[in-house]
Amino acid sequence: MEEHLTGDAVVVLPTDVFEERMEREGAVIETLGGGHTESDAFLWFEDTVFTGDLVVIESDPRVEDGDVEHWLEILDAFEARRPRVIVPGHGPIGSVDDIPPLRRRLESLLG
Repeated sequence: MEEHLTGDAVVVLPTDVFEERMEREGAVIETLGGGHTESDAFLWFEDTVFTGDLVVIESDPRVEDGDVEHWLEILDAFEARRPRVIVPGHGPIGSVDDIPPLRRRLESLLG
């Protein structure tokens, strides 16, 4: 592990990278490409998915650098896997039932 001192902070550079999927101690880190950003990743642990900003609950999604069409495909993939718990990037912990309102909001941005 390579460390660099920057002021009072120690910066630790990553030692592992992945293309599409990586498993670590019972968790799976995946990407389906960019939706919210160019290279979104999310973490599955048992029946819970930690989505980052791919899912936001009770807030509006930010799409400045996003690919809304692909983002909707990623949401399809989440729904197909039926997680019991979704830990969003913003908002309260939710479930797959929180995806349809987000989908409608993203679709409205497409015109």
